[in-house]
Formats: sequence, structure tokens, C-alpha cells
Amino acid sequence: MVIFKDAANVDSEVGDSGTGTPRQQFQVRSALDLPRHFAWDSSLDYVGRLAAGIPAYTRVDTRLGRRINEHLDVSAVGQNLLSPRHAEFPDDVGVNHTLVARSVFVKFTFKF
Repeated sequence: MVIFKDAANVDSEVGDSGTGTPRQQFQVRSALDLPRHFAWDSSLDYVGRLAAGIPAYTRVDTRLGRRINEHLDVSAVGQNLLSPRHAEFPDDVGVNHTLVARSVFVKFTFKF
């Protein structure tokens, strides 16, 4: 459980009590620039079991994007593709965990 009394607090006794930090975790990321202004980015994350009762999970995210012109990028994005949902963050009392759902979406980025 993470407890923050205020944002400026630097007391070493306040903070992560060991329930919000996994003993094992790793991340592998890749970013490829492909021909014809395409780009493919992916990540694989593993987070070990948390003491707050949140089980270990593995997550895969990916993005395939294309630069249409100097102002417009279009991307297809998939997040948390291995499972429909998983818990990530405990609440203060360990009952209602933050659930992260699988999502797939199209993103348009306009730069001006």
C-alpha cells in the first residue's frame, strides 16, 4: 500500500510499504521504422505478484502507425492483448483493485 501524506513529504517512513512493489518485473520493448513511413512498436511486460493480493500478470502492447504527411499520423493500437483484464493497483483497504482492460483503438495525431 502506498501512502502519501502530501506531495512535498520526503520522510523515509512514508511511502511504499512493500505491498505496491513486485519482487520481480521486467520489460522488453522494440521500435521499428518500416518502409513507406510505417512504424511498429511493441512491449512485453511481466509484473510479479504483489503482497496486496494482486496476482502476477504479463502484458503485451503493440502499435502499428503510418505517417500520412508531415502533419498527420494514423495508428492502430492494442493494449493488454493477452487477457481481457488484470488488476494493477490496490486501493487503500485492499478490496477494490484498479482493473486494466484489454483495448484496441485507432489513433489520429495531428501536428501543427
